[in-house]
Amino acid sequence: MFSENDKLSSVQTTALFLLQCISMSVLFLPARTAAQAGNGAWVSVGIGAALAAIWAFFLWKASSCRMPFGMLLCRAFGKPLGVGIGMLFCAKLLWEAAAEARLFCEAVRQILLPRTPVTATLLLLLFLCATLAAKGIETIGRTAEILVVLVFLPLILVLVAAIWTAGSIPRGDFTAKEALSGVLPAVGSFRGLQFFLFLAPFAAKAERSRKKSVAAVLLLGGLFTVIVWLALGVYGSEEITRRIFPTLELLDRVSVSGVFMTGAEGFLLWFWLVGCVVLISSCLLFAGSFLGKMRLQKLPICYPLALIVFLAAYAVLPFTQMYLLWQKTLPWLDLVFVLILPLALWLRRKFAKREEMAP
Repeated sequence: MFSENDKLSSVQTTALFLLQCISMSVLFLPARTAAQAGNGAWVSVGIGAALAAIWAFFLWKASSCRMPFGMLLCRAFGKPLGVGIGMLFCAKLLWEAAAEARLFCEAVRQILLPRTPVTATLLLLLFLCATLAAKGIETIGRTAEILVVLVFLPLILVLVAAIWTAGSIPRGDFTAKEALSGVLPAVGSFRGLQFFLFLAPFAAKAERSRKKSVAAVLLLGGLFTVIVWLALGVYGSEEITRRIFPTLELLDRVSVSGVFMTGAEGFLLWFWLVGCVVLISSCLLFAGSFLGKMRLQKLPICYPLALIVFLAAYAVLPFTQMYLLWQKTLPWLDLVFVLILPLALWLRRKFAKREEMAP
């Protein structure tokens, strides 16, 4: 039963994080890390997963005061600056939702529905995400709890089959410097980390949710490492950087029957759809919760935000330019809002406690 509609169990929190990370990260991770680390890309992903797990633990600590994120910002930095930072964070979430939606809808048009306009697919996707977000955090959590098994169990089975049929392993000619150079793209693939800043007030059992979230990061890091390791073994570090969707072509080596198509396209679109819906719904929900606290809208704010995402996804830039802009801006936005901002929040709280204890 949806009794409170504002609390997440530890299982729901874990499922939510897993699905937030499973979409574009799986598609672009092999090419992005191989471009930096070469044959050591799989080592980069392993190191990145360990660092992401440590940072996930810290993000829960930084937001563990059980107050909404907007109030936390205003208390730490003062209302004008806190509101400004929160607005920029909301813009970052909406931009990420727009990029995810546009890339997914373009893939659907090319693979499944070549005669369907992208606008129609995009509007339908955003309406679904806005409706899910408007129902509240528990609805998204329960949806993720149901779908996570239907995504990860087939993914693990297909990866096992891919390992069985791969027939080759990656070359070991890489240096420690090359392996370390690919760590940042690997850490950036854990898209759900940013939402840990918002989740503390919604977690029914914060301590258990924090432990399971860290375990989920390590589990996901293991899956990402296997995917990159397989892609390097099959294609090599040079060839993999010339492929936009190396994971799709890797999974296409495994026979998967579908109703409308054969090969890996159906499986890929399935888990990309689930991850895309959960990620975009989370972006709309947390951006809307911050703006709602400011009382900027009396109507359900997720629907106007979905319209903004639609305009940013389709009306602003062509697809190619948007993809390149997404690749260039996302690491810098993550650096500011997922690394620097939580660290500043934690330091500000520590100094505030010392000032209160001072005579």
